[in-house]
Amino acid sequence: MVQDSYSNPVPSWSHDGNWIYFASNRSGSWQVWKIQKSGGVPVQVTQEGGFFAAESPDGQYLYYAKHNFESPEIWRVPVAGGRETPMYPAIRPLDWAAWTVLDNGILFAEPRTDGGSNISFYDFSAQGVKRLAVVDKSPFWVTATRDAKSVIFDQPGQEESHVMLLENFR
Repeated sequence: MVQDSYSNPVPSWSHDGNWIYFASNRSGSWQVWKIQKSGGVPVQVTQEGGFFAAESPDGQYLYYAKHNFESPEIWRVPVAGGRETPMYPAIRPLDWAAWTVLDNGILFAEPRTDGGSNISFYDFSAQGVKRLAVVDKSPFWVTATRDAKSVIFDQPGQEESHVMLLENFR
């Protein structure tokens, strides 16, 4: 387990459960790191900035939020190492937690000018974004089953927050 004096927020598992990805500013800027679940020395994954990371279900790529915590860019890097590349420019989630990687694409909450959000899906094969749902309040986070048939997200309020479930809409 990661045990040091650095902050190591937003952990996530590798597809095979052998690695834990996390964010750290131990290098002087926020980067994505990984460590074996049994412990050891953390390995820096990104070199050009990164925060929340999610591995693709096939274990080929690591997707991560980059540049700012609100409306971040989503980038990817091969898990085995290589060039860091930006994803489709229209994937701009509300914040670092408002997106998730699924079998065939990336589900994310994107802002609308009226203060609400669209729940949208970037399809890897079609290389385009499709709006799946409209929500009145902007969620902080969103996640889904890998097939995107069920989506959950938060609906923050003044005094309480609700977890919302959308099913069978894709």
